[in-house]
Amino acid sequence: MIKKISIAIIFSFCCCKQIESNTTNVISKEKSSVVYKSITNINWFENFKTDTIITNEIYWKNIIQKDSLKKEFKTDFANSLPLRNKTIKFLWQTKAHDILINQDYCKTISEPERAALSYVAMEALSDGKLDKSRKECTIQTALDLDYQCSFKYKCYLELWFRNDYSSLTKIYKCDIHSNMSSVQNRFDEITLTVKGNKIYIDFELEGFNRDIWHSRNTGNAVFLVEDDNIRVVKEVLSQTKYIYYYPNSSGEVPPKGYKSNGHGEYCLPKKKKSNIYFFLSIT
Repeated sequence: MIKKISIAIIFSFCCCKQIESNTTNVISKEKSSVVYKSITNINWFENFKTDTIITNEIYWKNIIQKDSLKKEFKTDFANSLPLRNKTIKFLWQTKAHDILINQDYCKTISEPERAALSYVAMEALSDGKLDKSRKECTIQTALDLDYQCSFKYKCYLELWFRNDYSSLTKIYKCDIHSNMSSVQNRFDEITLTVKGNKIYIDFELEGFNRDIWHSRNTGNAVFLVEDDNIRVVKEVLSQTKYIYYYPNSSGEVPPKGYKSNGHGEYCLPKKKKSNIYFFLSIT
């Protein structure tokens, strides 16, 4: 008797659940119908898009843009002039402290040279003027790559350095150098040399921090050109030389070890060369 009652209770419970489920489905369909009717006359994407949809939209736009840029860069490569041995001054500072960029060279530059210069240009600001027209310019705009670390600029570098993983890491971390920052580094000179399938770039950097300090250092990079890609085989940046100014508007005192020259400038004293004598004993 108890067994029969238990079976009856279980059967009744299952029937109730089925009825509840069917009712929920009907209500859900009705709600869906109402929602569908309510959105037929409005822009669904504008009213109901989520963060995920927005992210996907941006992602696919970037993929499409990246693909179109790669096609553009490949066309540039197909039309590129061949590498020829040369030494060119690409950027320099005049006696009047103007920064000039070689305008004629930019018109005849080969793609590997363009890629090498673009890579070096990540180091500092490159505001200047084209030497012939005196039009305001930067290395990036002179090389037709928008602004420093722009989408186009990074995409170009990623394509050319795609087989150089250590360089790609630096490219991914590319930071924009602001000319509004209190601390700035700028190019004073860039010279490019081509020998066979190698490109050598030597450059000079000038930095300053308001009226607190001024700095100078040099660097050089060597690139190996391999058909339609390029890799860094050497990259050296010299130790930075500082000149501190005191007094200054910030009241900052020069670091220990810096000596005054009597004109408000503080530098590290030059190390004296020690005379070392070698004695060769002949027996």
